[in-house]
Amino acid sequence: MEVKRYAKEYKIAHEALNSIESMFQIHMDEDEAGFIAIHIVTAEHGDKVDDVYELTRLIQDIMNIVKYYFKIELDERSLYYQRFVTHLKFFSYRVLSYKNSKDNELLKNDLLEIIKEKYVNPYLCALKIKSFVEQRYEYILDDEEILYLLIHISQVIQFSKEECSK
Repeated sequence: MEVKRYAKEYKIAHEALNSIESMFQIHMDEDEAGFIAIHIVTAEHGDKVDDVYELTRLIQDIMNIVKYYFKIELDERSLYYQRFVTHLKFFSYRVLSYKNSKDNELLKNDLLEIIKEKYVNPYLCALKIKSFVEQRYEYILDDEEILYLLIHISQVIQFSKEECSK
């Protein structure tokens, strides 16, 4: 499981390991930072640990769809990657709690129609994610969700391609 996707919580967990080691002279493996980070995430959101594992699995599955669709490694240090992960966290919460948003549907539909013509491949990748989520989680993505996925995918892919070409 990719606990490191929770960068802030993982950093806090690492600091906790360093404090434990300096205070009690007890060395703990790197894996312990992951377990601590999971507990921090569950405390932040009031979730059960199993829910956080499912959330993380969904984020990882979506990341894999994007990486395989574009045949590219994403630059995990980039701001665009972090923004994408943040978007996927909130998206995953909605999917796992079955909370669709219907605000501004008409505006988003028009905007999606315009953007999908310019960003064909990110749009097609977003449709693959839509299909995956609908099959696995029985959650229907609306145009707003597709639009935001398309935008984030486009940004993270563009930045990663630029970094690979350097």
